[in-house]
Formats: sequence, C-alpha cells, structure tokens
Amino acid sequence: MRIGGRPEILNVCAKIKELDKHARIWSEKLGPELGTTYEKRTAKLDAIPGIGCMFKFLGLGQVDFKDPHLTHPDRYLSFISNWHSG
Repeated sequence: MRIGGRPEILNVCAKIKELDKHARIWSEKLGPELGTTYEKRTAKLDAIPGIGCMFKFLGLGQVDFKDPHLTHPDRYLSFISNWHSG
C-alpha cells in the first residue's frame, strides 16, 4: 500500500490515533484476559444467621472476591483489548 502526500499521512495518523483510543477503552472495560471479565463483589459472611458471629470473630466478616461474568464479550473486542495491552 502506497501513501501519497502529507494530507493522506495525517489522515492515516488520525485513524491510528482513533483506533488506539478505542483499544484503550476496550482494554480498561474488558481487561486483557481474552473473553473473561470480572466484577468485584463483597460477601458479608457476618450477616449469616446463626454462624455469622463466628466469621466476624475470625476476622472474616466481609470477604472480597472476583465474580466472573457468565456472558462472554464479543471476541473481536477481547482480541483488540489483549493486543493493545501487550
């Protein structure tokens, strides 16, 4: 592919910059892991009736964990996200 004069080069640079912007957004939203996204959740184990006081006593009243989303994002978005983070 041959690129002509300066206006065409500037146009190509603008398109690459736009792709970079979208790839960064996708990378932040989806994460670099191909097809796996997570949401941070907190389990309040001290709220369980009867045994919650035991969790609280052990210092495990609240536990943070990563909850994977069961639906997969579009593969092409994940691919670009993975490509951009490398």
